[in-house]
Amino acid sequence: MAKKPSSSATSDPVNETAASQSGEQAGNPEIAFLKQTIIELRERDAKREQEMSHLSEAMSRLSQMSAIECILTNGFEEMSTKLAPLAEIRSNRVPIECRDVNARLASMIASTDRARWAAVSTVPITIEPVPFIGEVVPPALDKGRYQS
Repeated sequence: MAKKPSSSATSDPVNETAASQSGEQAGNPEIAFLKQTIIELRERDAKREQEMSHLSEAMSRLSQMSAIECILTNGFEEMSTKLAPLAEIRSNRVPIECRDVNARLASMIASTDRARWAAVSTVPITIEPVPFIGEVVPPALDKGRYQS
């Protein structure tokens, strides 16, 4: 009695040859071993093919990320070269010689500094004199303390 080959076995010429010979040599262990080897090789091939598809997908993602990085780098360099002539347009600044005006400007600039929240659990609150609008700010003596 000859075995009927399965539908997956008939699609391959190697299996067709092995199936036709199995009718003649049904008890041959070498043919069974070859069939098992073919099945194992196909499984390995399927696994390798799946791994290759995952690797190719990962490579395409990496290449896209590299392309985006290159585009951004080139774009920033291009923008900086295009904006370089604007540096020549800036106004000529005359240094302020009045000490009181410089002190007032320094006070205004210092007031725009962001708070540093390094130690959030303890926030020291210092009491310092607050000048009125337009009043001349006295120069700082040491460590931020003003003369009264």
